[in-house]
Amino acid sequence: LIKDVCKISNRKGCTITVEIHDDSVNYLDVVLSLKDKSYKPYKKPNDTPLYINAKSNHPSSIIKNIPNMISKRLSSISITKAVFNESKQEYEVTLEASG
Repeated sequence: LIKDVCKISNRKGCTITVEIHDDSVNYLDVVLSLKDKSYKPYKKPNDTPLYINAKSNHPSSIIKNIPNMISKRLSSISITKAVFNESKQEYEVTLEASG
């Protein structure tokens, strides 16, 4: 089944990478640990978050709420406060750079 899905996606110009891990699964922006049933934020190694600039033409209510939305998302995919605090640094830096 996996080979068939990969063939179809390749014909459409997409690639699918399948990695088998014994104890964890990276799904979207979450690492799910099958071993200890925990979860934490995940991002690809070379990925840098990017947010709209504060001076963009978006409604001010959207721009004002971006930090809260990011914080809420990180909090919801962090099993503990310590995991949240460990992950938030990079997002804070990116938000500062966005204005």
